[in-house]
Amino acid sequence: MLKIMLKFNITQDEYFISMNNVLKNSFKITIAILLLWFLIHNSWLNMSLLTAVLYSPLRLLYFVIIIYMCIALSAWRWYRLNVAQNFKISYGDTFMAVYIGFAFNNLLPGSVGGDVVRVAYLFKRIPQNKVAGILSVLTDRVTGLLGVIFGISLIGLFWTHLFMNEHTLTMLFYFCVSVSVSVVVVLALLLLFPGRFDLSTWVVKFKSLPKISHLLASLNMYKQVPWILVECIFVSIIVQILMVIGIQEISIMQHFEAINFLHYLAANMISQLATLIPISPGGLGLGEASFANTVMQLDPETPAAYATIFLTFRILTMLISVPALFVYFKKGLGSRGVELEASKNT
Repeated sequence: MLKIMLKFNITQDEYFISMNNVLKNSFKITIAILLLWFLIHNSWLNMSLLTAVLYSPLRLLYFVIIIYMCIALSAWRWYRLNVAQNFKISYGDTFMAVYIGFAFNNLLPGSVGGDVVRVAYLFKRIPQNKVAGILSVLTDRVTGLLGVIFGISLIGLFWTHLFMNEHTLTMLFYFCVSVSVSVVVVLALLLLFPGRFDLSTWVVKFKSLPKISHLLASLNMYKQVPWILVECIFVSIIVQILMVIGIQEISIMQHFEAINFLHYLAANMISQLATLIPISPGGLGLGEASFANTVMQLDPETPAAYATIFLTFRILTMLISVPALFVYFKKGLGSRGVELEASKNT
């Protein structure tokens, strides 16, 4: 250990942090390998089908367009949240930051996440208020997650039978409905009584604690524009629908039997929730297992290697991410100074 510390000129604390990261990532990679082996062993994953998409170039091109549409809509969602904070950042710059973050999420899981990249981008662009920048990224992530939760709730409300035949799906549905109802109530209160929940007085009270004061000021700005939050949740649902259109295209290219679109939609949304469990890099293996299991629960009469579809989706999105890394390593995240409107709120 001492030789390594001397060779790389690091402290003992830095050494233990590095070793902890190595062990943690090694554990996650091992879990991912075991999950993939389990999927192959149980015929949920057929690796020979991965290259089938190459024989349908037009459908593959359509898939690529769909993914770029998802990235563009995700960028719009974050752009609108930044507008609510009066950040003067163009949609084009926002798109590139989101695209680069998308690449880091897909190509470097467990290393530097896309959220960290976007926070770093805002720190360069709005150094005057880093707290608002962090809140912007966090709110974007939350509204994206709410798109999944609202989607599951809507599917279950209109097609209840999809979730009532299996206990786990039923509990998940009830959880999503509870969260959705809570969010709707909060947004409704903000829309109907805009002046009743003003945080300005609290901002003044915490002037001696700048970070808390800035956080309250930033929250107050979102509170003043609840329609933007509603818009962001709606955009998130549209992104989910587009993703499933892409998944359905992959299933066609790999010659799977036709499955109800709603079943794919439910399986994809549930899989995204599963990938949030941090036991493998980017949820590798876990998302595939959740997707295959959900589809087979909803369509028990047509068993197939459905995990292949989700893994193919993952690989294709990784390849689509590659150009963003070239942009990042060539130009970085940008360092131009940005003015803030309504600086008195920061």
